[in-house]
Amino acid sequence: MKNIKLTVVALIAALVVGVGGASLYTANRNDNKVENQQSTSQPTTEQSTAKLTSSEDKKTVSYVGQAGKTALEVLKSLADVKTKDSSYGEFVTAINGVEADGTAEFWSFYVNDKLASEGASTYKSTNGEKIEWRVEKVNQ
Repeated sequence: MKNIKLTVVALIAALVVGVGGASLYTANRNDNKVENQQSTSQPTTEQSTAKLTSSEDKKTVSYVGQAGKTALEVLKSLADVKTKDSSYGEFVTAINGVEADGTAEFWSFYVNDKLASEGASTYKSTNGEKIEWRVEKVNQ
């Protein structure tokens, strides 16, 4: 009888340890899933190291695009930007204190060295592309 009691106690202990171990294993797997989900929402290295470069005269500035953000959003996150509203969207009038007067010159927007075909407030950038702004003279 004593052996049966010890066997039953041993079986119960094994079950408790087994169920507890399985619970810990499942909880640990779920923690890893949450941890993995959280790490994917962190900014990429490219996004966290984004920086604005400027020419000596400050009339040309450039930066690398960021997926899912407009060219204007990225610019505003990297520089002091002044804009005015127009029928075409926001129009950049100054970047880091350098103003284009709007009559003789303006800030133009380029993507990978080509004049952009849409406004910076609607253009969705991609990781790695070169975004550049230049103060240019108005052709008269």
